[in-house]
Amino acid sequence: MRFKTIAEKFSFPGPVALLFFLICLGTFFLNFPFGAKIKYIWSDAEGYYQYLPAIFSGGDLKHLPYAVPLENGNTLNIFHIGVAILQAPFYLIAEFLGAIFGYPRDGRSDIYMFLLGIGASVYLALGLFFIQLFLRNFFEKGVILISVIGVFFGSNLYYYSTLEVGMSHVYSFFLFSLFLFLTHRFHESQTFSRAIMLGLIAGLIIVIRPNNGIVILALIFYGLNSLKEVGPRMTWWIRQYKLVLTMLGAAFFITFFQMWYWYTVAGKWILFSYGQIGQQFFWTKAVMGKVLFSSQNGFFIYAPIMAFALIGIFWGAMKKQNTFFVFLVIWALAWYIFSSWWCWWFGGAYGHRAFIEYFALLFPGMAFFINKIKHSKWVTLSFGSVAFILLFISVRMTFLYTSPWDGPEWGWDDVGQVMQNVFFY
Repeated sequence: MRFKTIAEKFSFPGPVALLFFLICLGTFFLNFPFGAKIKYIWSDAEGYYQYLPAIFSGGDLKHLPYAVPLENGNTLNIFHIGVAILQAPFYLIAEFLGAIFGYPRDGRSDIYMFLLGIGASVYLALGLFFIQLFLRNFFEKGVILISVIGVFFGSNLYYYSTLEVGMSHVYSFFLFSLFLFLTHRFHESQTFSRAIMLGLIAGLIIVIRPNNGIVILALIFYGLNSLKEVGPRMTWWIRQYKLVLTMLGAAFFITFFQMWYWYTVAGKWILFSYGQIGQQFFWTKAVMGKVLFSSQNGFFIYAPIMAFALIGIFWGAMKKQNTFFVFLVIWALAWYIFSSWWCWWFGGAYGHRAFIEYFALLFPGMAFFINKIKHSKWVTLSFGSVAFILLFISVRMTFLYTSPWDGPEWGWDDVGQVMQNVFFY
């Protein structure tokens, strides 16, 4: 049976999401570090997670261990609360099962880590489910399935959905995908229930990583393909002021949890927490080339297949494809923001992890690219051959990665050594 026929029959959002859930879950458990003292909760993941033991397991929210000491005697967690909110249902299941099976009620024993991995697999599957639903408005099923395979296995999305499940990115990817799906539905029919959902999702996106709030531009300018349409769109939003206020109220409901934490420990409702340890943006010194091409987590160095997705977004924008210009602008803004951060390579990471949630915006570009080339047999075969090699390299690097692949001593010789290991030299 031809692949296209298989894809058309198989690539409904549900079965594909279930398949990738099983892939993630299997990868997680096959690589579970049973003998390790510290598993998935360390560094940034510690910052995101530590709210949960403090709230549910008898900890002290004002004196979190991985936090900055304040003059008032409290400690301030510089990491935001959004990831903990999404992890909370699985944490509570772990609390329940831990009590039944006799695990220590400490938030650290294996039962908590099992549920952490299950939760990450669920959110990855849901993210792929909603991005497929979104893409079905524009592309056929076979194109969508190939796009999902290419982006998932050709990037660090696979790694951060399975092997570093405490990091924020798979959760943000889920929220971005759901936000795009709901955005399309909202612009089809404006209802208060959809406005509430969009506000809640936007609030969660912001309380994971505030700068990711730029994705809200996709909602505001959805469907636009030129600058001359901006004025009429803003007038339309003014007329929808009741729905706008509903969205803002829902978003504030979520962000209030973060504000309440800041006020509780620091006495301030609004706080730039990273600034408490001297971390900042250098807006006039953005290193945009390094973010894409550096040996230290360069985006296209460790996920080269995403170049096709970006080409597709640019190509679609030139062809006035639905909202592609807006997606391109949002991605470019994210690129500039990451390039301006003091740690532009985002520390010890496999690839440039800050882009992962923005894959939701690049999925349409990948699908558009594949849809355009599929009519040429030789171009399709050439792309397929290149894509197969890039997917092989990415999956091999996923399992070869050991932190850190960065730092002053990490250079192109080290990247070359990694590539030799990829091909078993």
